[in-house]
Amino acid sequence: NTGGKTVLLKTAGLCSLMALHGLHVPASPDSRIGLFRSIAADIGDDQSIEKSLSTFSGQIVALNGMIEHSGKGTLVLLDEIMAGTNPRYGASLARAYLESLAASGALVIATTHYPELRNLPPSDDRFVNASVSFDVETLKPSYELAVGIPGSSYTFEIARKYGTRESVLTRALSLLSET
Repeated sequence: NTGGKTVLLKTAGLCSLMALHGLHVPASPDSRIGLFRSIAADIGDDQSIEKSLSTFSGQIVALNGMIEHSGKGTLVLLDEIMAGTNPRYGASLARAYLESLAASGALVIATTHYPELRNLPPSDDRFVNASVSFDVETLKPSYELAVGIPGSSYTFEIARKYGTRESVLTRALSLLSET
């Protein structure tokens, strides 16, 4: 919720491009990096009034193109996969896209807040959970990757930090406990 996952995606993409072009990568000497024939990314928002694309439909267009052109030797970077739609439907569509990309042989790094996608790694060994460590005291990411551990959103803590009224937070928490 404070940019740590997006920084990780951009860093992975930039380091992969640097290695591909023979540049030194800012990493420890024992680090390993893959070499990819192509890198596809959907980071940010593809809204377009001219093309009648919302955040969601813009990502659909981008993902369909990635599925069409991805395969072994492709790195796919996806920020907030299937955001901007009904969360239940978005989570199932996100899973189907991830499974399709994995079946093509592409290596995918995807960020999400969908809890349903946390269940993917235990049931499918093509997937691994990870999170970006977060300092709860400062409400800032530490930019350290924790492989094997799904992350938390810290939704209410961050909303409070950015000035959400306590009455709104209290109501949101009461609504959450009702579901």
